Amino acid sequence: FVVFGSMTVALIPVVNIFEDFFVNGMHYDPKIKLFIGFPDKNKHMDIIEAYHGRMRKKNLSWKVLNTMVDKMFSQQYHPFEEYRKKLHFYGNDGVCMFKFFVKMSDPQNYFVWGVLALNIICFAIIAGSYIVITLVSKRSTDNL
Repeated sequence: FVVFGSMTVALIPVVNIFEDFFVNGMHYDPKIKLFIGFPDKNKHMDIIEAYHGRMRKKNLSWKVLNTMVDKMFSQQYHPFEEYRKKLHFYGNDGVCMFKFFVKMSDPQNYFVWGVLALNIICFAIIAGSYIVITLVSKRSTDNL
């Protein structure tokens, strides 16, 4: 159970089904001057709105956004996936570590707080167990 839980927490951020919760932005090839740096969903929406004209502001999935971006470029850049890389949950830093420091705007905000809460609960259980072990050991040595 513990191994399964640990693997689930570690692998959920890299599963494509959950990319809307864990992809923070995209990195584009420097040839693509329209997208500089690591634009997030909001920046993508602003650029797509400027390109297409008026759009309703709603939370689109990365799949829809990527399809709309693909249609903005000529065949010269197709397949466009070669010019775009996802900035994943683990890919924010040079070191592949869990992202404990999140902003309220990060899509994985609730996931991180859930994992931190789980860590606190596990710490409390372990600490309580050691206190019980210490008390029982002390009581049994006093009875000798």
